[in-house]
Amino acid sequence: MFKFTFTDTEFKQEEEVYAVAIPKKRWFLKQILSACGVSAGQDGVYEWDIPDVMNKLIVGRVEHEEQEWINRNNETIITKQAKIREVKALEV
Repeated sequence: MFKFTFTDTEFKQEEEVYAVAIPKKRWFLKQILSACGVSAGQDGVYEWDIPDVMNKLIVGRVEHEEQEWINRNNETIITKQAKIREVKALEV
C-alpha cells in the first residue's frame, strides 16, 4: 500500500489517499504514476521511487456519492463521500 498526499492548490486543503499494488485494484496507483510521468516497463511493472511523484502537478476527477450507514443509535444516516475516479497529468 502506498499513501499519497494530494493538495488542493486552490483551497489549500490536503487529503491523504491510499493506492495499492494488488491485481485488479491497482488502477488508481497506475493512474497516479502515469500522471506523474512514470512509464510502465515492457512487463507492465512500474519502476519508481518517491522523488518520481513528489511535488508533481496532477488533476483528479472527484465524484460525490451518497453513502448510507447506520449509527450507534440504529439510525440510518446518509452522508456525501468524495471518491477520486480519475487522475491525469495537469495540462497547463
